[in-house]
Amino acid sequence: MFNFKDYIIDQASQTSEPENFLDEKMTWEWKTRNGKKTKKWHTDRKNYRIQINKKTGQPKEVYISPMERLKRKIGQKKAALKRKSKQKNITAKRLKSFGVRRKTGMKYNTVGHTSTKKKARSIRTYDLYHEYGGLHPNMYESQLLLEFPHIEVLPDFIWDFYEECGSSDGSWLMQLVSLYKDHRMVSLRQGEDDDNNREYGDNGVYNLTPGELERVTYNLCRDTWFVNYAREGYKKLSQEDRDLFDLYVDERLLYKLLQE
Repeated sequence: MFNFKDYIIDQASQTSEPENFLDEKMTWEWKTRNGKKTKKWHTDRKNYRIQINKKTGQPKEVYISPMERLKRKIGQKKAALKRKSKQKNITAKRLKSFGVRRKTGMKYNTVGHTSTKKKARSIRTYDLYHEYGGLHPNMYESQLLLEFPHIEVLPDFIWDFYEECGSSDGSWLMQLVSLYKDHRMVSLRQGEDDDNNREYGDNGVYNLTPGELERVTYNLCRDTWFVNYAREGYKKLSQEDRDLFDLYVDERLLYKLLQE
């Protein structure tokens, strides 16, 4: 007797257009949330997430837009830094969840993870989370935090300043000079295929109105992450670049950078 997966494979093998057949699915598993047994839905469809209808309680697949993916990426970077101070509480809640799982008869899916779990049980003398400075090891290895800062300079307008491209000499800050001198934002990776800013304006060059410039200044001044990165970059600028920076950049933003 065929199961659903075998049926799909069999039908696809009998046609010249197998790509027209359904090959994704939604699955669920039991999780512990706030001390209660909760059903968690998943989908293996690429670039989609599960959303629960509040009226019917039924799950459905929702496409993750490029803007949403970028906001999720930014959120994870900020959350990684915040988790460092909260790790003890996170660990305590995780241990509490183990007790809830035992009481409700919930079991872990250990298929394919046996060797990993055995290794984790044998090594209890150190904490990987703290060994990597409060970051998950995978995030540390991929140097995820080097791709920063992304700032929502205008509503639904997130600009990547590419600090990693000019971190050694602070040259990435010169984007602010063109911002206030010419009233336009020019991406450091203008014209490249992997430029995160190419969707704004003319292929990575965005011209601002006076009203938009005022809004951008406000958002930059109130973003703590940007101010901290810009403060460090300002110290690395050459004297020539610093003179240009002091001449053109808005006084309110410059005051934020000079504060210690």
